[in-house]
Amino acid sequence: MINTNILNFFRGIHWVVYGANRGRCELCSTRGIESRPKSKCSHCRVFLCSNKNKNCFNEYHEVETVNI
Repeated sequence: MINTNILNFFRGIHWVVYGANRGRCELCSTRGIESRPKSKCSHCRVFLCSNKNKNCFNEYHEVETVNI
């Protein structure tokens, strides 16, 4: 996973892009799920599911907020 400080600094430059090639979903692979989407993050350059059934892209980029 990506460090939350990096995610906060680069917030807004992560976009889903679709290509011709498939790759293993970074988030699904950590859960033992076989998934090979064509979608990946334009900034992180990792493959992530992004469709009507599953949105690993959003989950991968979520940042936990801490109330101080």
